[in-house]
Amino acid sequence: MTDHAHELRRYARKIAHPAGDVPAVMLAAADEIERLQARVDAAEKSDAESIAMYRKARDERDALRAKIETAENDAAHQKALAASALRVAEGWERKCGELRAKVEAMEQQEPYAFAVAFPESSRVELVHDLDEAYEDMTYEAYEVRKLYLAPGAKGE
Repeated sequence: MTDHAHELRRYARKIAHPAGDVPAVMLAAADEIERLQARVDAAEKSDAESIAMYRKARDERDALRAKIETAENDAAHQKALAASALRVAEGWERKCGELRAKVEAMEQQEPYAFAVAFPESSRVELVHDLDEAYEDMTYEAYEVRKLYLAPGAKGE
């Protein structure tokens, strides 16, 4: 378009002065062509900038969506791990309660028998009723140990 404006100016200079308004109209037309060309160039530049801004915004949006998706996946994974850990902890808590109840039951059981040791004679007797055993015992020094049926019962 600028070439057309230059051509119009060149022809306007070649036309003789008595030609009237023709050279002035040609010069005005050349100016109008350059003004319109400048507007077109500005619009194209503005469009290019708008397109670049749009593409940049779109890329940023896509990057944020990817980050959100990654964060959601991480959150879901962490939630699954937490649920799994909670199930394991509940299982251990249940097992701990069972063991506490078992220990409590074992601690409350009565001795099955008594082992009476006489250190001077290296003799050990198994007695089921300690009261009867005390009646039959002599004056020897002795040691009594309680014997329980269940392992882990509380002994003295």
